[in-house]
Amino acid sequence: MSRAPRLRACACAVAVAAALVSASAGVARAHVLVRPQHAPPGTLVLFTVLSPDEKATALTGLRLSIPTTLVVSSIGDTAGYSAQIVRDQSFRPIALSWQGGHTMPAHLALFHFAALTPPQPATVTLTGVQTFADGSTRIWRSARVVIGDAPGESAAGGDDHAILGVALAGAVLAFASAPAAFAENVPPPGQGSGIAPPPPPVLVIAEGGMRGWQITLIALAAALVAAATAVLVDHARAARKIHAPAA
Repeated sequence: MSRAPRLRACACAVAVAAALVSASAGVARAHVLVRPQHAPPGTLVLFTVLSPDEKATALTGLRLSIPTTLVVSSIGDTAGYSAQIVRDQSFRPIALSWQGGHTMPAHLALFHFAALTPPQPATVTLTGVQTFADGSTRIWRSARVVIGDAPGESAAGGDDHAILGVALAGAVLAFASAPAAFAENVPPPGQGSGIAPPPPPVLVIAEGGMRGWQITLIALAAALVAAATAVLVDHARAARKIHAPAA
């Protein structure tokens, strides 16, 4: 296995272990996003807009402003919504509109469009306005697309530091959310009113077994060590090739 795939595999192992821990601590608040987050320059890309309804009333529409650096070629239909490309006097697409739909609270609406990315690396910010059944609106600017090489496709030296950084960040996030996941409910003691406290829970111990949180911590440590070891071994091999005498 070449260096880049091996390092990516190690980073993925840490990321998966971190996700297993943080998922048990609760689901984070959703945001309006555009996927993919990275796109190559000068390429026709199919984008998906993730528009969750975070209010107590139904989502009925979305209008997405398009910057001049992004050239929209077509808009996708979403069931229940009327899709339209808004153009200026020069016939350039300046916005995308999906209206007349009905997405229930806590549900997710998906909208699609195809666009040609700019020829040079850049960061494209998309501004959108959500419309709701009660007449209210919500403006968001959280959707950004980075035009350029995706992470892991830069120079080899940058790969090592970036992938290790992702692995370490995943481990830190997992440990930060671990206390809530590993917390145990302790019944309150009696208040002296004559009411006996609830009976203690029955703890069943399997001889030779191990608690789930211990297994998770071991998996995290093993994945992190594997990622660091792979990078160190690869650097050592590269150093030997550089200093080896010519035949």
